[in-house]
Amino acid sequence: MDLQLFIGQDIFIVRARGHAFERTLKRIVFSALLMMLPVFLIADPISSTDKDVKLQSKIDAHRRLFRQHLLAKDVAKIEPLLQDTDPLVRSQAVATLGAIGGAQVVGDLKNVLLNDQDVGVRISAAFWLGSLQDPSASGTLKQAQQNDSDANVRGQATDALRKISTRK
Repeated sequence: MDLQLFIGQDIFIVRARGHAFERTLKRIVFSALLMMLPVFLIADPISSTDKDVKLQSKIDAHRRLFRQHLLAKDVAKIEPLLQDTDPLVRSQAVATLGAIGGAQVVGDLKNVLLNDQDVGVRISAAFWLGSLQDPSASGTLKQAQQNDSDANVRGQATDALRKISTRK
């Protein structure tokens, strides 16, 4: 049985019988895939729009800014970003404040948990309040657990309360 395999402009003819044919075919296909792998790694199959590029550059700029403030533990420069119109920026600000930690950020995180309009931002705030394990956040977490409109926020508030109650 002959098999003709076309890769680019080259033609490969393989002659084999029975199981040897199947093994040979698998090897050829595998080899062809390995030869094409660098093309897949280099090529961008999804074309980026100008809007996508601008969004990605904005996200990268904010990440650099947050990383800089995180290293400096500069809470005062992050707090205004909690009022940004973009929920991704607010969520990253919450995560940065949570990573900085300490009593100075608990008030901001409690305010975000109760007042932010975005579910993801509120979930992030509940998570970080639980991670900080500050007992002063218990009342706010209970309030979110009972009154928040989203089940995921209520669940994260429950988890955070559990973390605070098991604090040693």
